[in-house]
Amino acid sequence: MRKIKIWRKAFVLFSVIVFFPAIMAGSAIAALNIPKILYVDSEEGFGMYEQAPSHRFLKGQKTMAYLEITGFTLQEEGDHYLLDLSMDLAVEDTEGNLLGTQKDIIQFQRNVKSRLHDVYFKVSFDFSLWDPGKYRLFFQVMDHLGGSFSKAELPLEIIPEE
Repeated sequence: MRKIKIWRKAFVLFSVIVFFPAIMAGSAIAALNIPKILYVDSEEGFGMYEQAPSHRFLKGQKTMAYLEITGFTLQEEGDHYLLDLSMDLAVEDTEGNLLGTQKDIIQFQRNVKSRLHDVYFKVSFDFSLWDPGKYRLFFQVMDHLGGSFSKAELPLEIIPEE
């Protein structure tokens, strides 16, 4: 069984979190959810991206995973709100063998002035040190204020350079 050490294999190039603020009604928010997860070639903001043509990438290619997050908890603190989210990442082969994990690939605690509704995470990958093969990427987002989590996965195939 191959093991991928994420921090030594240049697995994750970097992570970026971006928020699109929106005023919301004072009603309760639905449970934490990842309604959209996909590979993108570029992104300009929440819901504004160019989707990658597939989940297949050449060894050495770079790409980004784009995840939209909804239903998170905002804690009211006077004239602002607190938000506390994090995300873990795991990689498995197609037989379900765990090849690597990275806890808290994204940690985000913020004070914001208005209630946020639309949040997305972007994680960039560099596959230059990956062996060709089929993998599954598992993302788990945690809402530390609400005590909940949500999971999503993406298939991945690294094909040899030609």
